[in-house]
Amino acid sequence: MKVLAVVALSLVSSFAVAKNAVPYFQQLNSSVPFSAEMANYRWTTPAQVKEGKARFGAQKRLPSNLKSADESMMSAEFRGTRDRFVKLKSSEELETFLTDLEKNYDSFKEDDQRFFAAHMIPLREMRGVVWRSIPVFNQAKITHSFVLTLMKSSSASMNIYMPTEQWKAGFDYVTQPYVRDGQVVKAFNSEADIAAFMAGTVRNSLLKAARRLQALDLRDKWVVWDNQLLFGQASFSDSIDRYRMVGEVERISSLASLHGAMSQITFQRAYSSEHSVKLFKDLGKLYGTDGFLSEVDGAPSSKRAAVMRKSEFNNYGVLLSDGPKWMDLSLRHLQESVRLSATVWDQIKREDRPATDAFLFDASFARAYERGGDLSIANMLAMVEGPTQLRSGITGETVLVDLPAFYRNPPRDLKGFLPTAFERGDEWKQVQLKDGAGQLHSLKYRNYNIGRGVDWNKETYRQIFPGLKNGKDLPTHLRVASQSWGMWMAVMPIAEMIE
Repeated sequence: MKVLAVVALSLVSSFAVAKNAVPYFQQLNSSVPFSAEMANYRWTTPAQVKEGKARFGAQKRLPSNLKSADESMMSAEFRGTRDRFVKLKSSEELETFLTDLEKNYDSFKEDDQRFFAAHMIPLREMRGVVWRSIPVFNQAKITHSFVLTLMKSSSASMNIYMPTEQWKAGFDYVTQPYVRDGQVVKAFNSEADIAAFMAGTVRNSLLKAARRLQALDLRDKWVVWDNQLLFGQASFSDSIDRYRMVGEVERISSLASLHGAMSQITFQRAYSSEHSVKLFKDLGKLYGTDGFLSEVDGAPSSKRAAVMRKSEFNNYGVLLSDGPKWMDLSLRHLQESVRLSATVWDQIKREDRPATDAFLFDASFARAYERGGDLSIANMLAMVEGPTQLRSGITGETVLVDLPAFYRNPPRDLKGFLPTAFERGDEWKQVQLKDGAGQLHSLKYRNYNIGRGVDWNKETYRQIFPGLKNGKDLPTHLRVASQSWGMWMAVMPIAEMIE
């Protein structure tokens, strides 16, 4: 079921119980209250997507620049920034570099320089994020072990595959404590601290980057990317595969990704993650990973749901009082991501990129899977606008999906998506087998169906599947949706809650 990955959809569901006396929502709301300004963005409209599709479709393919990208195609402004970046040797030098990019962004005149800077500047908000999170992660062995293992593995991989001073500086930048504006950075102490950081600081930096990328115009032209920015100044000594062209496809793809991330962040802000570390700890015992009282007897849906429904976790996954506003904003970001993805798709089909690695975004797959891409984009666009009939590409069955209803009328408690009934019976089965010598063997084997969900709350799931007649029909609805083109959006909020 991997329940928690879907309930919170990200790292925020791993954060700890607040230690102070301030109630969770009060603490969160005082740090990041919802405001109308948060929706102040030049959103793409459905009409603009249709207009672009018609315009691209009426044009012949735009011939690509068949000349290989090289150093001469980079602006002097960007070359200077590149040269400075690849020589960074410490986290302090990286801090100064990012600070200067932010301070000077409005004075940048070249598109390649602005494209690079817009992507880099949000990194400044992630400085020391690993160190800041330690007090939270350490409150449960399962989160502590997971994050510690992840960071050690990342460090080992970096030293094998990216053994450059530049990458070491970046690793130190996100893992070590620091001083900024004369103040030692404060660590996070609660899940509310983390939720506020994600919905406030992180989202604001991503939205600013999106606005900057939105202001760029790379139509009918390209700028150049240097892969030394990723692999260090000692790489690509012969310049083969070093340079890549960047155009409108890359710009809009980046925007779509940014809005996808912001959709998840705002979703997280809408629901409480209070007591999530304690919940993770209790769930970890089912998997045998947290404490000497751990069970090593499987963790079926019935056991996981029982833990989540304990009274001590009543507030976990509950819609906050301002949650509907954040969910509406989450939908807007999701719609923007899908509309931009549709625009990218139409642009790819218009632009005749060579079947080489000349561009940063390899679009050669598009023409190979054009039919599937067209169907997926059509379904995705329809799903973010309202009720949509999805058809299984395997059985021909159909199911009605209303994804916006989930966001506009969000469920009061995400735990309502958990199964309400489970398969019962004997945990073990027995079989008698006769071998080739005629000897009879009596053997036991586990019944792996025991504990799986067999019924769900109809009213909760009807917010996404309005045609659902009873909870037991949910697997059919989910299967049909999963077999349709572009299906991932329809089941994204709930897919793994059903198992």
